[in-house]
Amino acid sequence: MASVSDSIKAQFATVTKDVVNIDSRENLGEDLGEDPGEDLGEDSGENSRENSREDPGENSREDLGEEPYINDITYLNDSLSILYTKGASIVAICAYKIDSTCQLPFLKFGLEHKDQLQFPKFTFNPPPMSEKHDAGDGNDPLSTYFKNECYKQITSNTKENIIYKGFVEYEDVIYAVMDCTKADVDMIWGCIDEIVNVPSGQEIRNIKNIPVDIDIYKMLYANPVLLFIKRQSNIEIPQILYLCDSENNVYDATNILKYKMNGEYGYYFYFTSTPLVNENIMNITRVVGFIENAVFDQIGACIYFMKGGIQYWAIKTTQDFTII
Repeated sequence: MASVSDSIKAQFATVTKDVVNIDSRENLGEDLGEDPGEDLGEDSGENSRENSREDPGENSREDLGEEPYINDITYLNDSLSILYTKGASIVAICAYKIDSTCQLPFLKFGLEHKDQLQFPKFTFNPPPMSEKHDAGDGNDPLSTYFKNECYKQITSNTKENIIYKGFVEYEDVIYAVMDCTKADVDMIWGCIDEIVNVPSGQEIRNIKNIPVDIDIYKMLYANPVLLFIKRQSNIEIPQILYLCDSENNVYDATNILKYKMNGEYGYYFYFTSTPLVNENIMNITRVVGFIENAVFDQIGACIYFMKGGIQYWAIKTTQDFTII
């Protein structure tokens, strides 16, 4: 049986396929009156789609000549000689993916659920050092042994397409950085926003009310090169949002991805900054949305507004959000 997540992703794929013409009466099958989306293409003013981002050039979907990458991967340490001097070491696996399903790419990190959401961890005991090899050249037995032990923590099948990038040390923990962008790895994936930021009105960092290990936040802020990806410059970090439905200006949590009429704004996808309900929260659909250039309470490519003390977002196109 397909999971709720699989079902929602199938809906997203269908909506994405049709979104270019989703505002037309022919596609919606009824007379909807004036389409606010049409104004976005004609209006050359401040609310036009062309002007909804300050700089649509270097990091836009039109400029894909350079693959996105973590800021300065050369910052990472690849000399494992420290592991010989430390003896037994706690190693955490900092697995990441660069997700390119939106107009702009974004980072997400792989977590496992223990008492909290955390990086997979294990105790590494280095083998006896061979007199014929110096640790740290990337090809010596220790490097190979260490990488293989790291691979085991995140996959039981194959290390194919998982790329070891190096490590950072923070508070006596070795964080092995693994690029899993092109690998099929079964983990819980969280974006930067929900891993490092405390949601409004809450006290702890969490993903769907499951606490996120605060040591991850501390390590990332101590090593900010791991927080950003770039092409020519840093790419905006998107925000986590929760899908909701609108009917007569009344909003409810939903798992149905669709345009829904809101009398004040027209046809948009609607979201909240925090879940509208706490019951069955694991089944609530969350997305990452690029909302940096949203406009307040007026027609635009992305709108934010307040209602009943809750912050809402209306996003015009699936290029600016994706299900996570």
